[in-house]
Amino acid sequence: MMYDELTGFENLEFFYDLKIRDKNDEKIKFLLEEVNLYPRRNDFVKNYSSGMKQRLKLAFAILSDPLILLLDEPRTNLDNEGIDIVYKISARQTEKGILIIATNESEDTKLCKELINIEDYKNIK
Repeated sequence: MMYDELTGFENLEFFYDLKIRDKNDEKIKFLLEEVNLYPRRNDFVKNYSSGMKQRLKLAFAILSDPLILLLDEPRTNLDNEGIDIVYKISARQTEKGILIIATNESEDTKLCKELINIEDYKNIK
């Protein structure tokens, strides 16, 4: 959950402090640059477009360099630039950990080494 009354930078800073407990403005700057929001870091989240909010959520997801990254419909509300960002982060995740994607977009399956189609399992009891 993001706080609309905080800026993008303040949101990441708040959750970084909660999760990591070590203030690190350089890491927050890196994350915002990674999702191409650094130029808008001081704008209130309530003024972000839905795509910008989606990219900020992606920054939250990689905040602690997780071993397992779960993305649900990662391309939702994103333009081509945002989709490229998701793919770049996803590719990096598959090199260092596990990436799980829940999606209906066949394009997203290119990111995966293994596919599981839920339709194949819906009649199993």
